[in-house]
Amino acid sequence: MKDPYIAFQGHTRVAAGPLEDTLAAVKRHIDQGTNPAAILIFELASGRQRDFDFRGSLDDVLDRARESTARGRGRPKLGVTSKEVTLLPRHWAWLANQGKSPSATLRSLVEDAMRRDPRAHTSQTDAEALWRILSAVAGNLPGLEEVSRSLFRGDAATLANLVADWPEDLRDLVVG
Repeated sequence: MKDPYIAFQGHTRVAAGPLEDTLAAVKRHIDQGTNPAAILIFELASGRQRDFDFRGSLDDVLDRARESTARGRGRPKLGVTSKEVTLLPRHWAWLANQGKSPSATLRSLVEDAMRRDPRAHTSQTDAEALWRILSAVAGNLPGLEEVSRSLFRGDAATLANLVADWPEDLRDLVVG
């Protein structure tokens, strides 16, 4: 998925691209009378829906968006996001005996697993992200359950056949 954000109004793609470009296109639609609630904006990498405040000028919208993405725990300049990890006491004890911090040890373990099978991580993550978007935008389209099965199976040919009659923007999102 090449663009970091995508916005849909119903089954129609309103915008796709960097956050600033996507928000600018959505703001134009809203300024022309589109109800902001009718447009859904997603991060393509995760498939997660993002909400933005479109009040005021485009500069106001962009300033608030930059502010909300700059906040958060972790070390954002390094791309680090702090999240909670739940482990059993024996796991914490093992981590404590590894000679480096638990976070550093966990990062090493994850990196090793990703190096062993990079495609498994990427294809599963991409399928999950696409599914999040489809379940929000294409929930009423025929064959969505079969699309889901083909998507997670990695069956591109069947997937393309299943979405052949879908609206163009959704079809393009799926078969890219």
